[in-house]
Amino acid sequence: MKPACRLRLRGRVSVGPRAGAPGETGRAVSAIRRVLIVCSGNTCRSPMAEALVRRELESYFKGEGLSPRGDFEVMSAGIAALEGDPASAHAVTAMAEAGLDISGHRAVRLTRELVEGADLVLTMTGRHKEAILKLAPGSEGKVYTIGEFTGRGRDYEIPDPFGLSLEEYRKAARELQGAAKEIAERLARDRVNNVGSVGKESVEDEGGHRI
Repeated sequence: MKPACRLRLRGRVSVGPRAGAPGETGRAVSAIRRVLIVCSGNTCRSPMAEALVRRELESYFKGEGLSPRGDFEVMSAGIAALEGDPASAHAVTAMAEAGLDISGHRAVRLTRELVEGADLVLTMTGRHKEAILKLAPGSEGKVYTIGEFTGRGRDYEIPDPFGLSLEEYRKAARELQGAAKEIAERLARDRVNNVGSVGKESVEDEGGHRI
């Protein structure tokens, strides 16, 4: 299993309550350390997203002139991944064009333990989210599609470019670049502004939970 990538920072984010908790409007998860990004095979979308989110977090804090503290881990995994597979050649190329090197990436298969060990789990599609909730019952309060978490809407998904042309990978990379910037901003904003919750402009996931 590849090691998690770490960034030195500490932050808070407002995420939704677990399903079945009526009357709750959200809960703050302080000092989030582990963000897990999930797709199908962990060779295309999620490794690209992992690298992009990490870079955006670094850029956000650098832009604020801060010296981040605390451990922050950005990881990725695939629901149907073949353990140890390298990143797709087109994914490597698309990221190289974006100034990132993911050639050393090796696929990790998603497990219940990985989900339970993460503070926040982000998925490419609603189907990925559904699969994770079946794999790890009780994780509803920390599993969101990228569309839900960024406020792009519950119908927003990142299509799988696997087996398609380099241009399709470039399209996926562009989508992920925009999403990664929004993810990093939401994760880091509370740390920068030193306020109680990132989620002032919270949105709802498809289950009606505030995030």
